[in-house]
Amino acid sequence: MLLLKKKVAELERIVGQKQILLDFKDKMIDLAEQAYGVDIKKKFDSKPSDTTGLPEKNIPSV
Repeated sequence: MLLLKKKVAELERIVGQKQILLDFKDKMIDLAEQAYGVDIKKKFDSKPSDTTGLPEKNIPSV
């Protein structure tokens, strides 16, 4: 039981550290948006497309 409590405490510590990093990154994005007048979150919140948008090239097989 003590081992499980230690494991939970360690995982909670890790989650806390990750949350601090996320908060820091969000703040840095906010500051960059203000400094450069660009909506960074809006540009990167969209789902990336499955294709490159480039036409397929017909490459003959050897």
